[in-house]
Amino acid sequence: MGDFNGDGKLDVAVGESGTVDVYLGNGDGTFQKPIQTNVSFTFPVALLAADLNNDGKLDLLVSNAGEQVVITTVLLGDGSGRFTQGASYGPTDDTGGYLAVGDFNRDGNLDFVVSGQSSGGGGTREFLGNGDGTFRSANVVVDGLGVPVGGDFNGDGKLDLAVPIGFGDSHITVSFGNGDGTFQGGVSYDTELVASAVTAADLSGDGKLDLITDGVVVLLNDGSGTFSLGATVPLDNQGPNEPIGVGELTGGGQLDLAVVDELSASQQRLSVLLGSGKGKFQNPLNFDLGAPQYFGGLGIGDFGGTGALGIVVAGDPGLLFVQSVASMSPTSLSFGNQAWALRASRRPTR
Repeated sequence: MGDFNGDGKLDVAVGESGTVDVYLGNGDGTFQKPIQTNVSFTFPVALLAADLNNDGKLDLLVSNAGEQVVITTVLLGDGSGRFTQGASYGPTDDTGGYLAVGDFNRDGNLDFVVSGQSSGGGGTREFLGNGDGTFRSANVVVDGLGVPVGGDFNGDGKLDLAVPIGFGDSHITVSFGNGDGTFQGGVSYDTELVASAVTAADLSGDGKLDLITDGVVVLLNDGSGTFSLGATVPLDNQGPNEPIGVGELTGGGQLDLAVVDELSASQQRLSVLLGSGKGKFQNPLNFDLGAPQYFGGLGIGDFGGTGALGIVVAGDPGLLFVQSVASMSPTSLSFGNQAWALRASRRPTR
């Protein structure tokens, strides 16, 4: 998500087979028909928006699953919602391909890390930005091949990394950054539930970044970058590597969570966990997303320009659902819906 055409309204970009589709927001919770940028890759795994060449326009990083490899490609934005395909980086072997962006060496240029398998184990590789939309490769910096997140976890002004180990493991690794693009040896934390994605937010309201894994499990930060097991709200069967949405959905002053709960290959639902304070959550409110679909993208933002947050869910094959939250309570949730038909595509098999 991001303002891709500079009109102050939130837009949505979705990776498709052969294209990246940008839905320009009208600012009232509705979207225009997609602008399509043709690309050379076929199976996008992850997509992030950031200004990679310092021109004030949002660009995209897209990781693409091929035959036994994952390649990360830069798409440079022209400020209208259209993109030009730039250089590609990798390969990252076999699995992974999940992205995090940040200035890890503090030179003013954005860098990125991409998770993946390396020499039979999980390895997250770092690529340092040159400031013009190109990157130079660095070595594997931390273990793990799930969805990573960057953040200053120990309050020293340097970006750190948290990465799930993957392979059905319940551990995540937290590695402190040295501020020059290198990282210290990681500390492993057991979430006690399978963890394939992690995100960061101040759930307890103490100014310190906590971690949330896709269990759902909360790890509370004591301020030094040391984490302890907090609340756990098990879902029925969350799909692997699904994104975790965080935002104040109810306007009640507490951060809430939204995740896709995969009940089977042909049935998914949106699970909303309302925050009750201090990193704790109520039991999930569940909403059927229909079948058969595979939903691989989720985000939270103010699509209506009212300050109220909505939930966006991208599906495969063929649909983008925009769920604009009109009201929410522990017992009710109402949505305004919009869907555009896209070309059918298929999930990559590796």
